[in-house]
Amino acid sequence: MAGVAFAGVVAGHSLAYFAALPGGAQRDTYLAQTGHSYWHSALVVALLLEVLGLAVVAVRGFRAGLRGTLPIRFSARQLATRLALIQVGAFTALEAGERLVSGAGVSGMFAHHLFVLGVAIQLLVAVAGALLLRWLARAAGAFGSALRGRRAPRAGGGCNVPDGLAVPALRFLCDASRGRAPPVPAGS
Repeated sequence: MAGVAFAGVVAGHSLAYFAALPGGAQRDTYLAQTGHSYWHSALVVALLLEVLGLAVVAVRGFRAGLRGTLPIRFSARQLATRLALIQVGAFTALEAGERLVSGAGVSGMFAHHLFVLGVAIQLLVAVAGALLLRWLARAAGAFGSALRGRRAPRAGGGCNVPDGLAVPALRFLCDASRGRAPPVPAGS
């Protein structure tokens, strides 16, 4: 959830500035004056954390499907609330910190209705992030559940993966390879 929240803060932050200051030159000047020189790096980090966060959710959902458990334990409302709290808090701290570091004055974050617009966008991004997390976890869980239903019995042939080994892809490959081997002789 942290990676998705961070990416949501960065995405919402960018959207707020694009909406509040539609002119490219005016926006670039304002961003330079308010301590946003690091912003391109923040976008790259946010993208990487988003991908990592979604991958973790997909793997956990897949494993839950293999075990036959729920892929995600929070409702969409609970996830959206948690993401909204994290994102609005981080957006507020980020805006205040940028202005303190640049010497632009914290009161400037209320210019152009930027702060109110930013909070509203953070709330929308948090809801979208929660829905994405729920959908991804459920889809990966359904995929894992479908693979669980197709598993062949473990008797004879193939490779044996210890039960404690948490590598579903390896287990799936081993189980899938059983049909390609010669039949196990009777009495073995």
